[in-house]
Amino acid sequence: MFGRGAHRRVRTPTVLQMEMTECGPTSLAIVLAHFGRYVPLEQLRVACGVSRDGSKASSIVRAARDFGLDARGYRLEVDEVLEGPFPVVVFWNFNHFLVVEGASKNRVFLNDPAIGPRTVTHKEFAESYTGVTLRFEPGPSFTRGGMAPSLLGQLAHRLEGFGPVIGFTAWIALMMVLPGIALPGAAQIFVDEILVKQFEGWIGPLLVGLGVMLLLQLGLSIVQEFALLRIELRLALDQSARFVWHVLRLPIEFFGQRFAGDIAKRITANDNVAKLLARDCGHAAAACFTAVFFGITMLFYNVTLGVIAIVGVGVNVVALAVVRRALTDVALRLQTEEGKLYAISVVGLQSIETLKSTGTEGDFFAKWAGHHARALNSEQKLSVYQQAGNLVPPFVSSLTAAAVLGVGALEVMDGHMSVGTLVAFQSLLMSFSGPIAQMVATASKMQQASADLARLDDVLHYGRDWRFPDTPPAPIETFAAGRLTLSDVSFGYNPLDPPLVEGFSLDVAPGQWVALVGASGSGKSTVGKMITGLYPPRGGEIRIDGHTLAEWGRERLAHIVASVDQDIRLFEGTLRDNVTLWDETVSHRTLLSAVEDAGLVDVMQNLAGNLEGVIEESGRNLNGGQRQRIEFARAFVQEPAVLVLDEATSALDSRSESEILDAVRRRGMTCVLVAHRLSTIRDCDEIIVMDQGKIVERGTHASMVEAGGPYSRLIRAEAGT
Repeated sequence: MFGRGAHRRVRTPTVLQMEMTECGPTSLAIVLAHFGRYVPLEQLRVACGVSRDGSKASSIVRAARDFGLDARGYRLEVDEVLEGPFPVVVFWNFNHFLVVEGASKNRVFLNDPAIGPRTVTHKEFAESYTGVTLRFEPGPSFTRGGMAPSLLGQLAHRLEGFGPVIGFTAWIALMMVLPGIALPGAAQIFVDEILVKQFEGWIGPLLVGLGVMLLLQLGLSIVQEFALLRIELRLALDQSARFVWHVLRLPIEFFGQRFAGDIAKRITANDNVAKLLARDCGHAAAACFTAVFFGITMLFYNVTLGVIAIVGVGVNVVALAVVRRALTDVALRLQTEEGKLYAISVVGLQSIETLKSTGTEGDFFAKWAGHHARALNSEQKLSVYQQAGNLVPPFVSSLTAAAVLGVGALEVMDGHMSVGTLVAFQSLLMSFSGPIAQMVATASKMQQASADLARLDDVLHYGRDWRFPDTPPAPIETFAAGRLTLSDVSFGYNPLDPPLVEGFSLDVAPGQWVALVGASGSGKSTVGKMITGLYPPRGGEIRIDGHTLAEWGRERLAHIVASVDQDIRLFEGTLRDNVTLWDETVSHRTLLSAVEDAGLVDVMQNLAGNLEGVIEESGRNLNGGQRQRIEFARAFVQEPAVLVLDEATSALDSRSESEILDAVRRRGMTCVLVAHRLSTIRDCDEIIVMDQGKIVERGTHASMVEAGGPYSRLIRAEAGT
């Protein structure tokens, strides 16, 4: 099926992974695009079964076959891989997939989903190659299709709704052509009629006309700048707001596979794109109108000289085409490296106490310096391509001007044109060269902006959380009593693998308490997250008072189910805002009740301003127990019917823990405890023991201790007996 040695090197398109775990589907996207099938990365994520642990080689092969490729996995030696055919996907360093494009005598050509095209020596390849190779060829059912990402299409999509303003700026650009054409004409009249023929009476009207044209040009330029500035401001506001609005509606797994710092950095990319569209593309569009009119005018003046000028434009276009791929690849690599650098910087600052307590500042700095060096290297390489592209237009313009001057002089000497006409043509050429240089520079910036657009579209094309349907359900007005029912629920991170939680059923009456216990990785926290709606179950149903979570709707569900865990996030702001999370509908009475039940009265009284007292970033002016109490207050202020506690009292002493749990009981909430410390669950109405995602025992504390099963063994293990 797979021939050997057909090619030593092939060229594949650059596609960079946006998640830490999607090198597999990205490699498949590169191979499919090479054969002419363009498939969105978000579709390949699903086809390859990407989970928090990445994807398997077998899943990539299966997905490739679904798209019509003949795909097989092999155990090959290095020499066998480098014999071809190419491209192939190899497993790299036991943690990464990448594409091999070919090999020369000394180098191996790679297309790495993490950083783009690169080369390694044969020795480096042998050290990192793990022996697994995936080969692909178009099969009988393979069809070319899809569309390669269109840069112009991506930019145009962001200008929807700006038609009137864009039309106005286009009209301004057309008006600005008039002064541009009038000035060369005035120069011709000045030379031919005033200097040569001594028509001195024409000087006054000519100067007045020039003054009017210059004022018109100045006025139109000012109006154009204000219009473009207005577009830039609206674009920046609209696109950034749309981006953040979408980010807040993404499912939880999106954030688990990306760095928070990297996501935050992408927000600023909206401003870069807005500036490109409004300033650079706006000026380039105006320059395009101007260049077309000037080009036509030059041809009317003299066809030969006009053709010379247009040939110069062609040279600029060819030069841009030569560096276009390199500019795009390096810009995308730079954006990726800068995102990683920003992310690790944020992580380091957030973990400064851990770094200092463990004495690992030097180790972290070495890690940070590595990311910094890679970002600087990419930036330097991008600068080289930019400078190469920027040097061509001035050089070509100088050659064109020299050629026009030489050929024009011959035309004047032969009597085919006047000196004034040559001067006017030189003026037109200068007016023509300026817009051309501006368009070339903008085209270069657009190639670099493709990196920003790819990272933004990666977020915007990601499917929303199931709790944000296109058509919200009709609101359920009935009071939520808190009856919780899970019927044969299953869940898994990888849709192609067996579920991690399987066949889980539970029926809890309003006000009852149920505990989930088991070893780490048994699935108990996953069940808790499914109850809160963070993880949608793969199978089965979760109901509250007979209604599914989807039927309750997001707004109502957020007030029916609350959760408290060990991951405490506090921000700099007032105690009120930290508890209510800016929800202005929370009444003062409800807030005070939540603060009191959470044991925060002393904290409130010790803060200057009480509820308006300031909590420092990450709660630095509070101890661990007080920070944990704020988490409970956040849950209490919602007055939920169901409360999920995932080791939520780990930062509290026994007395504080007892007070908090008593407050939960007084509120009559149905409570699901995900417990690691078994001492907190003895009084629960039911205790469920989980192992590898399944229920292995259930009952009360007394009955299961007497039975001597898995629960009894957990009790003895905790007691150390």
